[in-house]
Amino acid sequence: FEPKFYKNNTKFQSPATGVVPAIAHGLECSNEKFVMNPDVDPNDRFYILNKGDLYVPFYVNKYVHYSQYCVEDVHFESRYMDGMFAFVCFPDQESKTEVDGILQTVKSVAMLVSSLFLLITLLVYCCLPSLQNLHGKTIMCHVASLLGAYVCLTAVELGSSVMPPNWCITLGYTMQFLFLSAFSWLNVICFNIWWSIRSVRSNFLKKRGTSYRFLLYSTYSWGLPFVITTITALADFYEFLPTSITPRMGEKYCFFENVSHSKTLFFDIPISIQFVLNTIMFILTIRVCSKVKSELQQMQNNKSAKLRYQADKTKLILNIKLFIVMGLSWVCEAISWYFHDEWIIRLMYLSDAANVLQGVFIFFILVVKKKVIRGIKERMRGILPCCFIRLAKHRPSTTSTIFTTTGSESKLSSSQIRK
Repeated sequence: FEPKFYKNNTKFQSPATGVVPAIAHGLECSNEKFVMNPDVDPNDRFYILNKGDLYVPFYVNKYVHYSQYCVEDVHFESRYMDGMFAFVCFPDQESKTEVDGILQTVKSVAMLVSSLFLLITLLVYCCLPSLQNLHGKTIMCHVASLLGAYVCLTAVELGSSVMPPNWCITLGYTMQFLFLSAFSWLNVICFNIWWSIRSVRSNFLKKRGTSYRFLLYSTYSWGLPFVITTITALADFYEFLPTSITPRMGEKYCFFENVSHSKTLFFDIPISIQFVLNTIMFILTIRVCSKVKSELQQMQNNKSAKLRYQADKTKLILNIKLFIVMGLSWVCEAISWYFHDEWIIRLMYLSDAANVLQGVFIFFILVVKKKVIRGIKERMRGILPCCFIRLAKHRPSTTSTIFTTTGSESKLSSSQIRK
């Protein structure tokens, strides 16, 4: 039995000191103990420090007091244990600080607010026919996917401790599918604006192809996440993958059990590929945009092409905002998962704040615009005409115009006012 000791706050092995460490037999835990198995879960990697404490870099509480753990040489083939492992006492339930509980509550409330803003955004797009072109439909699908994912995530945050195992597993797969769908639709949005601006030059795109293109977009954005989620479920059910990348959905969390490997394979890699593709398409779109602008300057009489270019340019700016909101928050989240230094822990709080408020950001990007607000007013005027009666501006030296309503009809009366 020769455990290795490491320098404090580092992963470098200490030089031999010639001092034999004291060995205590038995470990008394008030709440049982659990084993840390780095061969199964890389997050369980641990280091014994010179002072006797256990250093676990992937845990929030990185240091385990020497009285709360022990190490043992274990050979247990069915549990994939062959070597030295650490056994750590479960922390007392009362050790969870009041601050943690407050932060959890605030996060859950923020996600509910974010879900509400996403729902409002979706309803606005559903109620305004002017927004239901091809670009608008892709936006609606993106928002709907994100809304569903946030509802599931909120349910997990609020009720995972009392949730039946089957519900937890189902929510885990549902969140995987919906988040992948949201990023897939964002990928489609980026492709669509690139294709649209490109078609200004080639004149290849035709209106009659809009329905067919939306069908192709739907096949990709719903189909790819469905295939990935199905493979994830089959890998869990039939266990045909190595243990290190078996998802084990819902065993410890209502999501992937093995964060460093299975989550990477079935969640992070697909999103990373789409993130890179989105970046490439934005660069290509900006290049095409500059070329189209120079060409349109030479076409003085082609007003329709110029108007279409301006509309596509507006969509491009909107898509860049969406890309930043979704992309940067995901990058911060990914960094916080895989790196656990102190400054990364602080970054994780910032990424959590950005993630839970995503729905609010998306609402302001998509809805708080003059065109959309004007459309909402026109829509409401048709539903509640009595609440949207316009009063014409008074002209001091000419005519005052007064609207009066009788029943469902409106009559106009004018009177000349003299100074």
